[in-house]
Amino acid sequence: MQQTFSVSAGIHLKGGFRDLKMMRTSLFLVIFFTSFQLYADNIVMLSMNADGPVEQGFRDGIIAEMPDTRFYTSGAGGDMSIFRMQLKASRSFDAKIYFTNGQVPTKELLSDKTLPNVVFVSIQYPFQDELFDGVDFAGSAGIKTDIPIRKLVSAMKDVVDFKILGVLKTDNNRNYDYSIKELRQISAELDFKVEELSTDDLFVLNSQLAETTPHAVYIPAHGKVDPNIFDIIKAHNIPTIAENKEDVLKRGALLALVVDGYRAGRIAAKKAVNILKTDTIPQQPINSIEHFLFVVNLMTASRLGVQIPMPYLIIADQIVR
Repeated sequence: MQQTFSVSAGIHLKGGFRDLKMMRTSLFLVIFFTSFQLYADNIVMLSMNADGPVEQGFRDGIIAEMPDTRFYTSGAGGDMSIFRMQLKASRSFDAKIYFTNGQVPTKELLSDKTLPNVVFVSIQYPFQDELFDGVDFAGSAGIKTDIPIRKLVSAMKDVVDFKILGVLKTDNNRNYDYSIKELRQISAELDFKVEELSTDDLFVLNSQLAETTPHAVYIPAHGKVDPNIFDIIKAHNIPTIAENKEDVLKRGALLALVVDGYRAGRIAAKKAVNILKTDTIPQQPINSIEHFLFVVNLMTASRLGVQIPMPYLIIADQIVR
């Protein structure tokens, strides 16, 4: 059973009780509904945005094991102030579990120690994002959905057998530091050389691309970079692999990996079911998911004259044509 915060549950009968039979039927419905409420568990699902594959996977996983569970769902439209108001309103539902998806809402729920068990799915880069510094994960269970760099680079190797990998030096943060360190560690094994590329000076970047002529460019996750950077790389006809799928969908990068959100939701549901059935947090409360899908830009592939392996297209999450 699922309800949104703006919809109240109840039984509405028109015309009053006209005979004893109707009264008995109505009494049965009231008793049945009350009993259902007493024995079903409540789960509050708070989302920053609308339901997606993660939420659907979580809901399906719970229903498969505990079909009588009631879900109280709400989306905040990307507004944290609305999210907090919905969190406050949800306290009247006597929920055993609060579920959310994403870094910011996860931190919000984990920071509120008055809540019962929190189950989450959170995209979290391997360096342990500073967003979670000092956050206590006690009383919670969830799925971290970072993409292993080795898998990303290996996927690109199947498309372009590069020997020189240019790496865009993006925002000065721990994510870039982790990415470049990891790339250097795996470079010998996967047979490529790493070259850092400037993003501070477009003229320098253009010269670097002309002089080092990397066979592929790696784009770490970033906040904002000059969109002209992508035009310069495009002018040199160099394939690009990105940690952020938006670089594929909106900026012409060739390939990215994304987490299988539905499967992440199903795995999170298993943890929630364990909590509901045992009233305890699983022994291994937080896991990383190992199931990924591809985001592919076929327009870029056609322009570069490269072939995307058919297995990648079959399991693609999104394809730009």
